[in-house]
Amino acid sequence: MFDHPVMLAAAEAERERVVFDWDAVIGVQYGKEAKAYPIAVMGVHELGNDTIDGIPIAVSW
Repeated sequence: MFDHPVMLAAAEAERERVVFDWDAVIGVQYGKEAKAYPIAVMGVHELGNDTIDGIPIAVSW
């Protein structure tokens, strides 16, 4: 499980070789905010706690 992960902009994540545009992700959008959780990361952690647009969420794989 992870709590409140550090988020990177898509271009920065690819530049840092963390995630690439062809990687599968779980996408969550609420209000004006959107986040992507890579399946490769979720496969290890399976559950994550985060917030989106100030609302607590749980992301599960």
